[in-house]
Amino acid sequence: MDYYALLLRALKQFDQHGRRCQDEVSRRTGLAELKQNQFRYLEIIAENDDLTPGGFAEILRVTRPSVSEIVVQLVNLDCVRKQQCVRDGRRYYIRLTERGQQIVSSRYLMQRRMAERIRRSLTDEEVREFVRLLEKIQ
Repeated sequence: MDYYALLLRALKQFDQHGRRCQDEVSRRTGLAELKQNQFRYLEIIAENDDLTPGGFAEILRVTRPSVSEIVVQLVNLDCVRKQQCVRDGRRYYIRLTERGQQIVSSRYLMQRRMAERIRRSLTDEEVREFVRLLEKIQ
């Protein structure tokens, strides 16, 4: 049995499910041009209150100029806004716009749908094994 071929086929199917979820989010939000990594950036911003460009750069493990470029792209997509710090006018925070919040909420909904689909398809033991295997490869 060619386990490598089986694994590739399974990963392709799993990827297709994920892409369908992403496509649905894109359709619902009207942002078909949003890239996979930009979805992740929005999730990071949503999960971190008072996120500064420096903090964002640390999380992403990239340079500040790279973060500046990311923020400009997300501002242009009307997903984030810069909010000046009241205590220190030189600093600013990266905040989600209403559209950015909708995208993150839709993304979480799609992830829950994917989890529900997996849950309906697998037994309790298979779910535990699936989670164990995913954790093992991270």
